[in-house]
Amino acid sequence: GAKGVRALVYDPDEPSYAAIDGGLRRLVFERERDLVPVRIVKGDPVNDLAVVHLEKPVRIYVMPIAKTPPAIGDPVSALGHPEQNFWSITRGQVSGLHEGLIQTDAAINKGNSGGPLLNANGEVIGVNTMFVRGAQGISYARPIGLAAKLVDAVKAPVVLDRSTPAKA
Repeated sequence: GAKGVRALVYDPDEPSYAAIDGGLRRLVFERERDLVPVRIVKGDPVNDLAVVHLEKPVRIYVMPIAKTPPAIGDPVSALGHPEQNFWSITRGQVSGLHEGLIQTDAAINKGNSGGPLLNANGEVIGVNTMFVRGAQGISYARPIGLAAKLVDAVKAPVVLDRSTPAKA
């Protein structure tokens, strides 16, 4: 239901703020000129994932994707902006593997959604998605392979069905 989506690309030379100093509101106010319009290319509301296109050229850092899936007990780091605290990293471990979800005890809070879940080598293994309210240490990420399928679906050529009822 968003009316417009914009992105703010990480710039290590620009200040960031903790929630106590204004967090997201202050950062957006001070860097409004740097906001990049975003177009949603394809969304998957069931898995809480989307493929987006930045509408103007910007320099971005592309994080490496893990070639092997995580195992229970592997160390992980969750990157995001929890509760308006920008560019935060929390650490933990993989505490469960479920169908379509990586469970971790790395803190994932409101604002971490969409950030990467990284393995010990700094490779993306998942996309931070949710946490269980009222239960400390239970957070989830969608495996990067699930997100990759969404990206692949966008890249796939469109095949038109030219059959007719008479040819069926």
